[in-house]
Amino acid sequence: MTNSGPSLATRSDLTANRAMPGTEGAVSWAEFRAECGKNRDRISALQLISSATGYVALEHQLRFHISPARHRLLVSGVGAGKTLASVVQMILALVMNPGCSAAFVSPTFDSVQNIILPEFLRLCDGMARMGTPLLKRYHRSMAKADLVGGGMLLFRSFDRVDNLRGFTFCAVNIDESEVSSKPEYVFRTLNDRVRDPLANTLEINVTTTPKGLRGVPRMFVEQRAAEHRDDWWAGRATSMQNPHLPDSFVESLRQGHSARSYKQEVMGQILRPSHVIFPEVCRERHSIPWSYDPSMPYMMACDFGYSHPYYGWAQLIPGGGAVIFDEWCPNEMPEEMQKQEVLRRCRLLKKDPEHISGDRAVKHMLSWLIGAFPRSYVHRMRSRREQQVIAGLEAMRALIDPLDGPPKLLIADHLWDSKDERGVAASFGMYRWKVNREGLITDEPYKDNVSDHAIDSWRYAVRAVLCDRDTNAAYLIRSADNADKFAQRSRHRRR
Repeated sequence: MTNSGPSLATRSDLTANRAMPGTEGAVSWAEFRAECGKNRDRISALQLISSATGYVALEHQLRFHISPARHRLLVSGVGAGKTLASVVQMILALVMNPGCSAAFVSPTFDSVQNIILPEFLRLCDGMARMGTPLLKRYHRSMAKADLVGGGMLLFRSFDRVDNLRGFTFCAVNIDESEVSSKPEYVFRTLNDRVRDPLANTLEINVTTTPKGLRGVPRMFVEQRAAEHRDDWWAGRATSMQNPHLPDSFVESLRQGHSARSYKQEVMGQILRPSHVIFPEVCRERHSIPWSYDPSMPYMMACDFGYSHPYYGWAQLIPGGGAVIFDEWCPNEMPEEMQKQEVLRRCRLLKKDPEHISGDRAVKHMLSWLIGAFPRSYVHRMRSRREQQVIAGLEAMRALIDPLDGPPKLLIADHLWDSKDERGVAASFGMYRWKVNREGLITDEPYKDNVSDHAIDSWRYAVRAVLCDRDTNAAYLIRSADNADKFAQRSRHRRR
């Protein structure tokens, strides 16, 4: 998706002086709104907003504001100013449609109250100080703003979108649309509400950081390929196009991203999805000759179960990476037999793992690991959110295909020759996104009971051990040499 051509206005136009009240060319505030709306004079309305609030649009924001299209989409990297542009666009729509109502919709009520609303109130204060008031009063209990000249502005979250059925609006703004699990549903539901017959302009504005060719960006791509494309405007901006961001923030954007996530989260690119979740993994880049080195620590990754459990071992290497050097993929095996084999393999390595990770839901197996390996850090995710699949997969991708430098998650070359279809090398090649009934790729992995167990195991391990040591996971216990101290902690934990 590319930016449109040169705009019809320049940034200097936005701060040009207009006639002051009392002069021969002055008009009343109500007359100005009626004139701008009737003539659809977006530039004059934006000029006044800029004079009142000090807002001077960046080039991508300006194109967003002055487009005559009914449907607008601005995709951008983090910090590019898309949310501020959305708030200004809402004020612009309200200025040009006196007496009409509108709605602002955001992912959560917290984001509405703590991000959208403060910006709206700040800009309304500037409008009032200039003698061009827009806000009459705000009802916090109803999340509703009464407007000067009539009409109202509602603030809602995505999970309350169905409550807006039956309303009639002149404008609806959707912030961060792709955070929704059903962005197309949110968009269509709200687009049907933009139908006020008294409005001078009708518009639905969407701002978001893209998550691939899905959701609302996919709808815009399809509509812009149709005959009525002029009614669907789309623009893109990178994080670096905002000159107000500190240099330290821009530099920090390169840290912790995979090449793919950097293109989406920073460059604002809409990437076509792949059925394979990890297309970056290949033997040429991710294979390494490796045998176990007893002088270096290792970790163990587990995905428990009776039918298709998975256990993997990886050597921790300098630089925050790991090499997967051994794995065991039994089928239909009782847990007691699994325990015996895990103990046997670890004894052959002459020491306990430095770290062990596993599914937080299988508490009895985690408890067994604590007792069996008292010198190990046994990790679990502290909440379902921390064990979230998508976050774990992206953490893996950041190691598999880092933005800078070689891969940090490697597989020993002999595992690539394994004939086991549940092995980690084969699993990376088979692990795919689920496809819905319409044939569209979703953002939910397909659980085939073959490739998912190895990936789940290493997803837990990456989040718990290989990510930056933040709040991703907490280890349960690492005992001291004193066995009594371990026993005391175990008794306390059981209580």
